[in-house]
Amino acid sequence: MKYFLATLSIIFLFGAYLPYLFNVLKKHARPHVFSWLTWCILMALGFVLSWQSGGQAGSLIFGFEFFLCLLVAIYSFFGGEKNITRLDWFAFISAMLITVFYIFTKDPVISIFLAAVIDAIGFIPTFRKSYWQPQGESVV
Repeated sequence: MKYFLATLSIIFLFGAYLPYLFNVLKKHARPHVFSWLTWCILMALGFVLSWQSGGQAGSLIFGFEFFLCLLVAIYSFFGGEKNITRLDWFAFISAMLITVFYIFTKDPVISIFLAAVIDAIGFIPTFRKSYWQPQGESVV
């Protein structure tokens, strides 16, 4: 049953990413490398830490989301946003510093809080880019 639910979650996850992936490939969206790299690292850590803690089927969801984030992150290196500001650097470095604490946190509540903070900080470069270049992101 666990693997059925994990498979169902992965199907929904793929369905959620598919419109964005199409917009990226059609060049209707220009992903920000720092945002997607932050999310890629967060999902990779989520997968590894969940798997090591016995997450099994639930870990696969993190693994698949890592793969999707990695696709967008790789694309963003070549076709994504090239205007990197000090705020983008600050957000990325802050997220990576908090990630160090996230890795070594044993308390689940603090771990969830840190993951949410890292995720939110990862949005800063995309929000900044979208504010100044709204045509660089799709509505979806």
